[in-house]
Amino acid sequence: MDKKFLNRVVNQIFGETTMEYNGDCWVTKFPFSYKPYCYNPNLLNHLFREFSEHCRDVYSLNKDERDYLYKEYLIKLVEWEEIRYNRWKRNS
Repeated sequence: MDKKFLNRVVNQIFGETTMEYNGDCWVTKFPFSYKPYCYNPNLLNHLFREFSEHCRDVYSLNKDERDYLYKEYLIKLVEWEEIRYNRWKRNS
């Protein structure tokens, strides 16, 4: 497993993820999903299949690599969500 390559992939996917507050929730657009979602930590388990298929089809990653990548992606996403929420909370 080439972790240097996988870290570049996770940074690419994370960089393509957008999150905007619409007044009711954080609307999150994932590059591996065709529709936006209101962000919810429980949503992340549901998205694994779409994420895994995207990584298999686009980056030709095997199951172990996809599992590793998803864990790294979740860490980045949760950290980002906490930072954005705290900024939003301070400004509201």
